[in-house]
Amino acid sequence: MARDEALTARRSAAKTVARRPARTASLGVGEIPQKLRHRLLSVRACDETAMLVGAEVVAGNELEATIRRLYADSAVSYLHVHNARPGRYDCRVIRA
Repeated sequence: MARDEALTARRSAAKTVARRPARTASLGVGEIPQKLRHRLLSVRACDETAMLVGAEVVAGNELEATIRRLYADSAVSYLHVHNARPGRYDCRVIRA
């Protein structure tokens, strides 16, 4: 899951600062990180031109179903997941 590479208003030049050494997650196809399962999340669906085509706010335990529902729209190229409450960008979800 990589940061958004498209040149959009949502792209940030700011660095992400970790307070302790961070590890890159090694996730299997379809695996949801445990840290997302207990948070309120904003899921944003973008097309191949990085235009927003859908968005939902969901409980973390609903993330998997939300990903499936948003990807049912063939116009959706990728998803961004953010903390809905104060926090930052969490991850990018790409089609397998």
